[in-house]
Parts: sequence; C-alpha cells; structure tokens
Amino acid sequence: ESPQFPELSQMFCSTGPDPMCNFLGNYLAKLQEAGVLDVGDPTTAANQFINMVKGPYFTSLLFGVGTRPTKEEAERSLEQAVSIFLKGARK
Repeated sequence: ESPQFPELSQMFCSTGPDPMCNFLGNYLAKLQEAGVLDVGDPTTAANQFINMVKGPYFTSLLFGVGTRPTKEEAERSLEQAVSIFLKGARK
C-alpha cells in the first residue's frame, strides 16, 4: 500500500525501524571507539545485525506464508546471529 499511502510507510519507518537502527548504530559506534568491536560503518553493521536477527522468519510471516517459529527455534536463530556477528566484529 506504500504507493497509495506513502505517509503510512514514512510513519512506520520513522517510528520503528529507523530509531532502532539509529540506536544500535550509535551503540556499535561507541563500542568501536572503545576498541571493543571493529564493525566498519556502524549504521551498515546495525542494519546487517537487525536483518540477521529477523532470520528466516520475518519476510514469510510478513506476507502470511510462513509459520511462527517455536521459542526454541527463535532463540537458536537469535543466538546464531549474535555469534556470527560478534565473531566477525570482535577485535
């Protein structure tokens, strides 16, 4: 519905994904400045991490064709995303 109601898309992005990405990007930038992580561009890293956390479930559920993961599946997917991200970003 974005072409018909662009203000809805803008409102969604400005109240959900954008603030979340900005918050995480700022946090990653602080960790990078402290020498804890090396993420390159913190905003890009934040977007990549967020999309890893969404895992294989988000898009299919968004379009109503997937099944909701069990708690165990969701936790396993989250743990793997965090593990992969940190392995690639740790100094």
